[in-house]
Amino acid sequence: MNKAHICIVQPVAYLHSLGFLNQGMYLQHHLQGLGLAVTMEKNRLRRDAVNFVLGAHLGFDAALQSQYPCVIVNLEQLGEGGLDAGPQYLRLLKESAVVDYHPANVPAYSDGQSDVPLLSIGPAPYLDDGMPAVPLEERPIDIFFFGSMNDRRRQAIDRIERCGVQVAAFDSAVYGPELDEYIRQAKCVINLHFYDAARFEQSRASLVMSNGTPLISERNKEPGTVYKDSVLWFDPARPEKFFGGYFKSEAFYADARAALARFRQHDPRPNIERIWQFGLACQAAWAQQHAATADAPRRLSRTVRGDGYRHHWINVDFDAALRPDWQVDLNEPLALPHVVATPSWGELSLTQGCLNAIDAGVVEGSAENAAAFMSNCLNLLEVGGTLSFELPLDGRASSVAPHVHVQNWLLPFTHKYWRCAWLAHRFDRRHIGYCAEDGSATSADDARRMRVVLVKVQATLQERMLARAAREDFGMPERLGS
Repeated sequence: MNKAHICIVQPVAYLHSLGFLNQGMYLQHHLQGLGLAVTMEKNRLRRDAVNFVLGAHLGFDAALQSQYPCVIVNLEQLGEGGLDAGPQYLRLLKESAVVDYHPANVPAYSDGQSDVPLLSIGPAPYLDDGMPAVPLEERPIDIFFFGSMNDRRRQAIDRIERCGVQVAAFDSAVYGPELDEYIRQAKCVINLHFYDAARFEQSRASLVMSNGTPLISERNKEPGTVYKDSVLWFDPARPEKFFGGYFKSEAFYADARAALARFRQHDPRPNIERIWQFGLACQAAWAQQHAATADAPRRLSRTVRGDGYRHHWINVDFDAALRPDWQVDLNEPLALPHVVATPSWGELSLTQGCLNAIDAGVVEGSAENAAAFMSNCLNLLEVGGTLSFELPLDGRASSVAPHVHVQNWLLPFTHKYWRCAWLAHRFDRRHIGYCAEDGSATSADDARRMRVVLVKVQATLQERMLARAAREDFGMPERLGS
């Protein structure tokens, strides 16, 4: 079965990536309507699917496109009067397969030689919860506004409220089902342009009207066929005409219901089919150019909980709720080779020396408690591979200097590595430094943790002899009797 994957880019703890939920769900729902298997996750990509990437302007590594078949979905207003997206994002769009929601965005990154399919965002049936809608006349909120506030929008709202109506708005950002609840309580939602480019915000319109609430908007020259006759338009230069007498009249409610009915009649399927065919062509081009050289990740990250998912790393955690690539507790002994079924790359075979870097995040507890974890890391790393982690300073003896405390902690894994029953390899210290709670470098006075970087090295002959002499079995394999 053909597969599609929706990837929503979210920098760590960035709230406004939730604003792409509706667009992601829209694509997921309608692609599923074509009979496809469609998944959606934040920051994850899949090698066996066409990846539609939303929010790439927030930070997307262009190099990932050689590893995964990707289509960048631009949902920002670009060019003169729009978002100052920066040269890096415009370069990404110029060099990538792109789907855009508005034709006026395309000249900002395209020379006109490449075809950029347009995504028309229309009815979203999945937003119908099956409950009877409250009649418009009985809804408690007259006019509802949501979105980022700027001077232009504030001035427009002030002028509308002087007509004797109240515009309700949030004090902070709200998205998802919680936003849907408020939309359904409003007689209407108002759309006011944020940028001077004033391109019609199809995503907002789709979300509002699919929730059964009319949308009123400033006039727009290019709203698209879906919204031309399904939005109630007003002249921002003369809002009194709309809000002074027409709003909340019988004619308004009749026109609003008729507009919603016209909106529901639009069929998104032909547009979605074109988008999917474009995605398939991109996947075929990727397979021809990159599939043979696409490799499995050779870095492992145990920091999903703190730093978020990392592209082209093997993200591990014991907690399935974090959706790691590999659900495992590395504090328990790991037998190698080990085969892992991952959603991003399929089956990965983990063998001795298969990794070149491990970022373990914060390592808690004593060196004795970390012995199994450190052994797993040593076995997985190649010679020359690095292990990075942070050791908390809380609870250490106050008479022991931080560097001495860390060096003592490291002894069983470095110079006295035979305590771990290791023989041929050990770790060597590459770096020890002070860091703050968030992992950034800091002074000794402000340090809450110590950042440690170790490198796997081959033990010298002298070190091997010392290790054998220290072990009860001399480090010799068991032999069968004759």
